[in-house]
Formats: sequence, C-alpha cells, structure tokens
Amino acid sequence: MRLTSAVFMIKRGLIASLFFISFSLMLSCAQDGDESLFNKAEELVGEGKYMDAVSKYKDVALHHEKSVFAPDALFEMGKIYYMQLNDYESAIDEFNELVDKYPDSDKCKLARKYMADIYMYKLNDYKKAIVEYQKAIPYYQGSSEAEKLLHEISSAYFNLGNFDQQRVELKLLLDAFPQTKMRGDISLQIANSYYVGGSLDDAIKSYRDIIKNFPGTPLSFEAKFQLGVCLQENGDLKGAVKLLKEIRNVYPNPTIVKKRIERIEKRLKRRRR
Repeated sequence: MRLTSAVFMIKRGLIASLFFISFSLMLSCAQDGDESLFNKAEELVGEGKYMDAVSKYKDVALHHEKSVFAPDALFEMGKIYYMQLNDYESAIDEFNELVDKYPDSDKCKLARKYMADIYMYKLNDYKKAIVEYQKAIPYYQGSSEAEKLLHEISSAYFNLGNFDQQRVELKLLLDAFPQTKMRGDISLQIANSYYVGGSLDDAIKSYRDIIKNFPGTPLSFEAKFQLGVCLQENGDLKGAVKLLKEIRNVYPNPTIVKKRIERIEKRLKRRRR
C-alpha cells in the first residue's frame, strides 16, 4: 500500500510538472507568436505588400490583445490605410480603436494628429478636424507642434467660413505663443479674414498695422497689395495707385500689380471727364 501510494504521488507530481511545463511552453509560444507576426508584417511592408501586412497586423491586434505589440499593430494598420492605400475611413477606424483600447500607448499621440489631418486634408470634414485637433493638443502641450495644431484649427474655421472664430483662434495662438515665428503670417491671416468677411474698415486697419510693424519685408509688400485692393474697393483710387506703385518692382508677381494699376488709372481718367 505504501509503495502504491508513493507511486501515485510520483505520478501526480510528474503530471503536475508536465502540465506546468506545457503551460509555460504554450505561453512562450503565444508570446513568440505575436512578435513573429508583427515582424513578418514589417517585412511585408518593406516589400510593398501592404494588404498582406495589414492581415498580419490584424492577427496581432485580434488574437493578441494583451500583447505589447497590439497597439503598435493597430497604429501600423492605420498608417498603411492612410499613407499607402488611401483608405481614409479604414485608417480612422484603426486609429480610433487604438486610442479607445490603449489610451496609454505612446502611439495615441500621432494617431490623434493623423485622424485630424485626414479629416482636414483628405475628407474636407472641417468640423471633425477641429474636434480631433483639439483632442491632439494635450499630447503636444507647450511644444511647437501644439502651435501648429492651433493654427490648423484656425484654418479649419476659415474653410468653414467662420471668420470671427478663425480670428479668435489666431489670437489665442498668439497669446499662447507670444514668441511664435508665425506672428507676421498670423497678422496677415487676421487682416485677410476681415477682408473676406466683408469688414473692410477692420481689414484696412490691420493691413496698415502690418506695414508699420514689418517694414520692408515681403509681408509688408503683400499687406500693401491687399491694402491697395481695399482702398480701391473703398473708392480711394489715388491712394490705391500710390501704394501699388510702391511695390510694383518688389512684389513677387509684378504683372498682377501692373494690371491692377492700369485698371485703376483707367477709372481715374473716366472720373476726370
């Protein structure tokens, strides 16, 4: 009886050991499997086999959800759909799954920006672009990239024809980044938004401020041209001609300046008759 009991105990110990070894091997194989699939997907990307790569990445994301490679697989799928296959809706689906399931992944930072760029430049859905840029900004807080994202939001409002909100966003950008290198360009965009929005007096004042603050620069030449256009529309033909003649030899497109001067001078001649 004692021998039988001892044999039983040995067998039970062997079974337990074999089970532990088998489980450890399975776990090891599972871990190797996700990495192997991910590496194979990267090889396929290098070979230009994008749909095959997507298939491998999808296996990682679906069957190895707890793997460290899962969020990277979702990100890479989104990137392929976006940059290689021009399938923007699928790209957004993958990026959204990434940020929903793995909000702490370092890939969320770029995924948010990519989604915003897709809405902005590929789908022309400016309202959704604004939402995504706003969600992306906290990832880049205080950096030059955050400055660019704020500028993209203002551009989206311009594309929506909401010039008042565009100016609000541009002024917020200047407040947040007082030393920005875009200050001059932003000032011009504010002036242009007044003009496009029909606020001629505000546009004239803004263009004059640019000429005063950035003398002798290409920016001031552009402001003088636009101011000349405003003065012409406001009936100050002599003032418009004077300004345009000041820049006709330095403006990037002298032909357009020359033609505008000619048209205004013709109007002046008709006035004198």
